Amino acid sequence: MLDFLRRRWLRSAVTEATAVPEPIIPSNFVTRAEAARIFTELDGDRSTNWGWLEDGCHYRAEAASRKLTHIGIQHHKAWVLGWINEDGTRERPLTPYRQLIGEDLISWDFHVAPAVSIINEANQAQVAIMDPTLFDGYCSPLRWLRGMKTKKARFYLTHKDVFSYNALNGAWTYCPEEEKFQRIFLEYKTKEPTNFPRLSASESIKC
Repeated sequence: MLDFLRRRWLRSAVTEATAVPEPIIPSNFVTRAEAARIFTELDGDRSTNWGWLEDGCHYRAEAASRKLTHIGIQHHKAWVLGWINEDGTRERPLTPYRQLIGEDLISWDFHVAPAVSIINEANQAQVAIMDPTLFDGYCSPLRWLRGMKTKKARFYLTHKDVFSYNALNGAWTYCPEEEKFQRIFLEYKTKEPTNFPRLSASESIKC
C-alpha cells in the first residue's frame, strides 16, 4: 500500500529540473494524533519566535527541523514560491492573512515550514505542514497556500537540509556554517512578535 502511495505522490510532485532539488517521496507516515502532538511540541518552543512575520522563516524552519531531528521525527521542508508567468512577470507576492486591513502589508517571495507525512483514517497519504507562524495547528498544503492569500503558487517538498531560496536567481541553498546561523537566528529570536491572531487550522479560509 505504501509503495502505491509513494508512486502516486511522485506523479503529482512539482519539479523543475534545472531549479529545484530532488523531489521527496513521503515516507515514515504518522497518524493525525501524532501530527497534532508534533505541532504542539514545535509551537511550545517560544525561542523559535514564530510570531515574527517580517522575515526569517528559513531560520525558524531550520531550528524546528533540528528539534524534530533531535526527538527522532523524520520530516521534510515544505516551500511555497510566488507564481511566475511565462513572460517572466510575477503574480502578487505571498501575503500572510495574519494582518489587519489597511496596514502596510508584509509580503514574501517565498515561505518555508517543516512538514511530516501522515496517513488519515481512510488510509490515504497526506502532507501535514507545521507552521505555527500562520496557524494554530498543522494544515494541508492547500490550506497553507490560502493562509498566504494565494491559490496560484509553486509548492515544493524537499529534504530537510535545504535551507533557503533566492527569488532573484532561483537558487536553492543549504545551511550556512554554524556560527553564522546562530548569530543571525539570535537576531530573529529577539524580534518583537507581530500581535495578530493566527488562523484556525480547522476553519474555512477564502482567498
